[in-house]
Amino acid sequence: MFDNEIFLNDIQNISKDFAVEGMQINKEEIDVLKQFVSGDISLDNIIESFK
Repeated sequence: MFDNEIFLNDIQNISKDFAVEGMQINKEEIDVLKQFVSGDISLDNIIESFK
């Protein structure tokens, strides 16, 4: 079964890895991904938020 909490932790760990390599995923982007994974927002809302 898919575990949202593990997935969210993976997202945070990946963002830390990117930051070490000079790329940055900001907190807003992580928050949007968390909302999508938890089902609070749809993919359409995500697309609109980044326009």
